Amino acid sequence: MPVSSTPPTTISPRVSVLSRVTVVSVFMAGIGAVLLLLPPQISRADLPLHLPLLLIFVLFVMAATTPFNLEVGRNGFALSLTEVPIVLGLLSTGRLPLALAGSLAFLVSKIRDSKVASIKLIFNVPLAFAEISAAVFVFDVFGPTKSISSPRTWAELAVALAFSTVLSTSAVNAIIIATGDRLSAGQALRHSLLGVINALMALGLTITAVLLISITPVAALLVVLLAALVVAPLRRYATLQRRFASLQSLHDYTAGLTRSKNLGTTLESAANQAARILRAESAEIVLTRVRSVVHRAGTPSSEDLPPTDGDEVWLRVLIEDRAVLFAKGAKEGHAYLARYGGKDLMAVPMRHDDEVIGLFVVRDRQGDVSTFDRDDLAILQTMADQTTITLQNLKLIDRLRDEAATREHQALHDDLTGLANRSSLARKIQEGIDLSDGIAKFAILLLDLNRFKDVNDTLGHHAGDRVLVEVGRRLVAALPRNASVARLGGDEFAITLPDVRNVDEACVAAENFQKAFLEPFDIDGMALRLDASIGVSVFPDHGLDRNTLMQRADVAMYAAKVEKGGAVKRYDPSQEQSTMRQLTLVADLRTAVDSGEIVVLFQPKADLDTGAFVGVESLARWKHATYGPISPDEFIPLAERAGLIGDLTDHVLRRSLEECGRWHERDLALSIAVNLDATTLAGPGFVPHVASLLATYGVAPTCLTFEITEREIVREIDLASSRMNELRTLGVRFSIDDFGTGYSSLAYLSRLPVDEVKIDRSFAGDAADSRRHAALVRAITDIAGNFGLTTVAEGVEDARCWETLRDLGCDVAQGWHLARPLSSEDLWAWFRHRPGARDRRSATGGAPDVGAAKPHSVVNLP
Repeated sequence: MPVSSTPPTTISPRVSVLSRVTVVSVFMAGIGAVLLLLPPQISRADLPLHLPLLLIFVLFVMAATTPFNLEVGRNGFALSLTEVPIVLGLLSTGRLPLALAGSLAFLVSKIRDSKVASIKLIFNVPLAFAEISAAVFVFDVFGPTKSISSPRTWAELAVALAFSTVLSTSAVNAIIIATGDRLSAGQALRHSLLGVINALMALGLTITAVLLISITPVAALLVVLLAALVVAPLRRYATLQRRFASLQSLHDYTAGLTRSKNLGTTLESAANQAARILRAESAEIVLTRVRSVVHRAGTPSSEDLPPTDGDEVWLRVLIEDRAVLFAKGAKEGHAYLARYGGKDLMAVPMRHDDEVIGLFVVRDRQGDVSTFDRDDLAILQTMADQTTITLQNLKLIDRLRDEAATREHQALHDDLTGLANRSSLARKIQEGIDLSDGIAKFAILLLDLNRFKDVNDTLGHHAGDRVLVEVGRRLVAALPRNASVARLGGDEFAITLPDVRNVDEACVAAENFQKAFLEPFDIDGMALRLDASIGVSVFPDHGLDRNTLMQRADVAMYAAKVEKGGAVKRYDPSQEQSTMRQLTLVADLRTAVDSGEIVVLFQPKADLDTGAFVGVESLARWKHATYGPISPDEFIPLAERAGLIGDLTDHVLRRSLEECGRWHERDLALSIAVNLDATTLAGPGFVPHVASLLATYGVAPTCLTFEITEREIVREIDLASSRMNELRTLGVRFSIDDFGTGYSSLAYLSRLPVDEVKIDRSFAGDAADSRRHAALVRAITDIAGNFGLTTVAEGVEDARCWETLRDLGCDVAQGWHLARPLSSEDLWAWFRHRPGARDRRSATGGAPDVGAAKPHSVVNLP
């Protein structure tokens, strides 16, 4: 079995491949020469056949030019049926003519191939010479052959061919090892066995043909048919075997990709495997923004790549979405390969969602025996598709992993401060309880900022958020070893302290945390001073489970807030009563709003100069079944914290407009003022809701005034101004309540659609006795007058206060000196008894005139 081998052309780090091939070739040529000279030698007259040497030469050339390709590692081999001319030569000619004819035939067949490398000639011609010489020598050892039909002759020929085949495959195996490829003993044995089987098949075919032709020359046709029947299945088997190997390679390729854990290793694995499976010198994956070029040796490189701009391969694949195949010897791509020094090339697109996101390229098929073909191109396209799917899956997995990590972090951490949240705190508390050894204690400190609402109200929530972040940073900096801090929401924080000896030690730690608030908070150049109320509970003294410990720390914290000034309180059972009252009120407040238990009273307002009755203010009152009358100062903040302030405002507004409509039906054209919080004002549906209620109860918008505190307005000045302007367009009026008590005072008057200001009772009520308060009232009335605003004084309790406020320039008075808050019917009865109530109307707000009654003649009702 003559074997044509194509050693690789790459350069070894130590000795060139050419040098190694030359050594093996010289050795094989020497073996051939020795075998030709060794005795015994048979004369041509002793041989059973006498075929022309030229015919044997032609048969050698035909066999050498129609090989079966075999690829092993980086080497390519061509298995040919040259055993046929060897057998015929052994039966018809001598050693030297046969060896020279076979060697010359190999030389001619390779030289006629323009693609052959010089190294191929250096190796294959001596190999053929040695192989034929070995076959002739062994055959001569058995002596003269008397008959071609003798089984002994067949056996002698088989031994000769087997010996020569083993010699040639041994030389090929030596070349494989010399060029750096791994070759096990089992693989070497399989190579030799394959060659021997091929030689014996050729021997059987040759003997059969000779015997048939010797009977009748017409049998030559049968020989040709028999050869076709043998060769065709062999070629078909080789094709099927190659396809099976391709499927196995694709399976291994896919399995290798699934083991990749990230983008980088996937690209490297894909390129390395593609180079191995397709026997390419290099393979590269080019993505839109990621480029990975991995040569078969595994060394990443991008220096030897052609540029993408204007490159026809890149253009065809990336832009035109077409595969590229430049095979050896083909016209297509010849200029491209010559320009970049390549032998052959394949490139296929990598597609995702009908878009080309990159290309997969392999270059330079190893060896000269074969080149890339359409089957290889299909394999590469399958690899590219599978690689694309793997990359997309990896991206999806990475995204899901990131999202899961983000969700887990969000589930356990506060978005604003980055501190642990309530869920994380619960874990910490449970861990502290579980790890407690009965000697060391575990403490929970619940911390709530004091006056933080004022920061939000006056400076806005953005400033409040900055304060919270800084509070978190300071608390973390003050943490002792093994302690942790969490934000529970709003301005409430919790600190866990493991390994405290007793409650006193926990309280000392809490007092140390108070030091974090000694330094003012700098917000846009403004120094804010805040402190915190801290409640302390300790395991196991105050509870045996986390819920109980948290609840009792909460109770202690509320007790600390009562004292104000940044107090620290440990849990005490006596604190439960106060806390339970607040919890009960919050629970009952919802029912009270829904059931109408909260009543609406009305307090009159009068002109300070004329005593004319100008309107009323709606006031909510709550008489609790258990605790009795609840002050608005207590239940309104509870409603805000419980999220019920909107329901409470809507209840008061409905009752007020309902009664106002009834008064109008009785020809009592009163204007009415209703208190409004910023949260309700900011609601997107509030303006149309007000318009609907005005229409429902038949009240003109000009008869409705909303009273809103300055602190409520400046929370969101832009949004508040927008909503107020929308209501003002309807005709609704606005009054700023408790004016002068906020941080900004008069600064926002020019930006808001305000009609009046109400001077807080803390100033107005003391104006008669305090020069400073009187001066402040005068300043407010002067500035309000310059803005064209009405001033309303609250807390007018006697005639002296009335006269003082009138002299200071106030416009309207409200207080017990005029009347206490009245129910709707009591107000109607009170008004009907006023002198001239149904005869005149004031010029302000359309309210009826109470006559010329002076302040001292106004009757105070109980």
